[in-house]
Amino acid sequence: MARAGIKTQSELAERMGAPKGQVSAWLSDPNANVELRTLFRFAKALRVSIESLVVGIDGDYDAMRRADDSPDRLAELCGRLPADERAFLVALLERRFFAEPVEP
Repeated sequence: MARAGIKTQSELAERMGAPKGQVSAWLSDPNANVELRTLFRFAKALRVSIESLVVGIDGDYDAMRRADDSPDRLAELCGRLPADERAFLVALLERRFFAEPVEP
């Protein structure tokens, strides 16, 4: 909360437009059943992604996400792109991350 400039649960509740007691209940129960629109309200109030709010809740989900984010997975997905789209992506990556061109 501090990263978003929020010091208290009352402040968070105000930004979310929710009762303080409800926000307190959500924060104190890691197994709370929270609606998707409530996750959006938390994310907007805290200025974070919804993904960052759910990391650590389900180990299997976290493991799956890490596997999907692996360089091998990215290479596999890029390999499925048509040649012109793959070349465009490589050009973008070169400009963003590398001083020298890389092989597509």
